[in-house]
Amino acid sequence: QEESIQFYQEYIDSDPYSYAAWYNLANSFHKLELYEKAIDAYDYAILIKENFSSAYFNKGNALVQLDKYEEAIEVYKQTFEYEPPNADTYCAIGECYEKLEQMGEARSYYKKSVKMDPKMADAWFGIGVTLNFEERYFESLHFYKKALDLDDENADFWFAMADAYYKLGQIDESIEAYYKVLEFNPVDVEAWLDFSTVLYEQGRLVEASETMLDAIKNNPDAAELYYRMVAYMFALGKVQEGVEYLQTALEIDPDKHYILFEYLPQLQNNSTIVAIISNYIK
Repeated sequence: QEESIQFYQEYIDSDPYSYAAWYNLANSFHKLELYEKAIDAYDYAILIKENFSSAYFNKGNALVQLDKYEEAIEVYKQTFEYEPPNADTYCAIGECYEKLEQMGEARSYYKKSVKMDPKMADAWFGIGVTLNFEERYFESLHFYKKALDLDDENADFWFAMADAYYKLGQIDESIEAYYKVLEFNPVDVEAWLDFSTVLYEQGRLVEASETMLDAIKNNPDAAELYYRMVAYMFALGKVQEGVEYLQTALEIDPDKHYILFEYLPQLQNNSTIVAIISNYIK
């Protein structure tokens, strides 16, 4: 991409009014996660070719990466001045409103998206997310299932399903969904933690600890997993193993030791744990 940037910059030096060159330069910046520079280059492309709808759309995407959702919405809507609305743009606007926690607006745009393209899995999913936010968990399941019908290997969709089932007290279904999450995305640390929590709350402590062991195998550098394993080892009475996991966790990231106490506050009174942590926290 850096070679592409040099090429397009040299091309622009010789032809500064090439909207295509500015657009391609912007896309190259975007791929390198240089979003501010990408936005500037998209603006030049738009300045030269005012009706360049693709440049507006990609500029909106760059603004989203910078968490500038209100600006992104306005830019996405500008594409409608130059081309008919499409499902992708409606979905993108819906996602921005979702990030702004304006769930009614978000749902409205997601519905426009699926009406235009019923195969828009992200928009079906988005409708479910807005309902989940409003604690309408049972309703959200319908839309998560619609999304999964279109993309059944999407770990994010399964994660949302697992969470909704859990909130509805349908624990067996939640556990099945968590297995799917981790099948498709074994590096999702949050999913491993949540899954093990569900097992722990059901009194399935051995399974929770075995799940955490699998999590660590897939994410050996995630300190959060080791801290959680400490809690499980102490709960199982395996103090020495718990101490070993604690030392590993502290070596990886001592600043996250608070995670252990958030999960099992009573461990703050354990003199062994406090003494070990004090060796790492100055």
